[in-house]
Amino acid sequence: MKSLKKLISIFLVLLLVVVAFPLGEKSISYADEKVFSDIDNHYAKQTILNWVDKGLIKGYDDGTFKPNKNITRAEFVHIISDYLNLTEKSEVSFKDVPNDAWYFDDLSKVVNKKLINGYEDNTFRANKNITRQEACVIVAKMSDNLPKVKDVHFADENSFPSWAKESIMKLAQAGIISGYSDTTFKAKNNITRAEIVIVLDKIESQKQKIKEYKKEDKPKEENKQDKKGKLSSEGGGGGSYQSNSNNIEEEKQPNPASDFEFDKSTGTITKYIGIRRNVVIPKMIDGVEVKAIGGFTTYGEGAFQEQNIRTVVIPDSVTIILQNAFFKNNLTSLEIPNSLKYIERNAFASNKLTSLEIPESLEYIGAMAFYNNKITSLEIPETLEDFGFEAFSHNEITSLKLSKSISSIAYGAFEYNKLEYLTIPDTITSIGMWTFKHNKLISVEIGAHTIVENDAFDDGVTIIRR
Repeated sequence: MKSLKKLISIFLVLLLVVVAFPLGEKSISYADEKVFSDIDNHYAKQTILNWVDKGLIKGYDDGTFKPNKNITRAEFVHIISDYLNLTEKSEVSFKDVPNDAWYFDDLSKVVNKKLINGYEDNTFRANKNITRQEACVIVAKMSDNLPKVKDVHFADENSFPSWAKESIMKLAQAGIISGYSDTTFKAKNNITRAEIVIVLDKIESQKQKIKEYKKEDKPKEENKQDKKGKLSSEGGGGGSYQSNSNNIEEEKQPNPASDFEFDKSTGTITKYIGIRRNVVIPKMIDGVEVKAIGGFTTYGEGAFQEQNIRTVVIPDSVTIILQNAFFKNNLTSLEIPNSLKYIERNAFASNKLTSLEIPESLEYIGAMAFYNNKITSLEIPETLEDFGFEAFSHNEITSLKLSKSISSIAYGAFEYNKLEYLTIPDTITSIGMWTFKHNKLISVEIGAHTIVENDAFDDGVTIIRR
């Protein structure tokens, strides 16, 4: 668990360095404004904005992000060195690298780890833009145990150099990278800022999947005595809560303050320590209004993570539910208040929700927020402007109404559902990779100018342009 968190944290650091590294130019954060003037019609807009929301990426002081800007080999070496927090150095023997080069220390550390090579003439070519194939080799070396999720072939794969082909195919088969619409990969093309954001975003997504599906899950059984002297056996295997009529009546009332660990300075519930499986979160704890439900990025694991919770009522004082807050429970009922504005990544992933009513107050739903539930129908309100990758994937959605306030749909957002027919508003200008993959779609109506990424739909789906 700790090693996985460390790995994810490292990738976040790398992401921060990558996109906030305009050498020689002043950069400025647009996390509050959540907009750049040059990404409106860019295929990576949704992913870029997702990371802006997290405060992990930056643009330039002219209000641009420059998604198509290339990155030099020297810049990439700096990124790798910071990413791995390297300290040990090796001799740098490249004949075109002076000892006083700004990147010299970074290069010596990366060379020590054997992550990067020079050219046959013993040059490093620091100012040369790094190519897609070069970046793939480095990323593959840093990404062990990526699962193979699909068979991939590129029309130009026979032209891949032998030193890069295995790395390219490894990342492609793991769903980390993809080619162009003509089925080529163009390995010798330069890699851009936007492409790196996409690659790292997908790596993080795969790491989350590995955590959920590969982790050995051994339920713990323990006996606890409730306040009325009843014993309850609980655990990940679905233990029961023994109750009588008094217990049932009690569970309609807010849980007592003693059921929670609470950060008064921020109004955040950081841990649930009660035994009730049907939870009613109080509006006030010790005289302080409850404003947030804690997640693992700040407080360790999510506040209610893996607690075998069945139902939850959230008070109308809460404005944000943080990452992993209710991850991996047995939730069948969820009451979301009109005060809620943000639901972060994995907040309700791996539960048993069959229905979901999204309040009009909600502005953002994070990546994989409702991943792996049993939701059958969904209506996105006009007020919701953004949701992250795989936000509703692995459900049972047969009916979906999208709002006109959304301009793009993140990759994998509705992958693995049961949609048969779908109408996408003209206001949605781009649809990400795998967005509606693995459904039962027969036909889809989309706008005449909507950009559709590779593998957004299954093969054979009829796309009707309006």
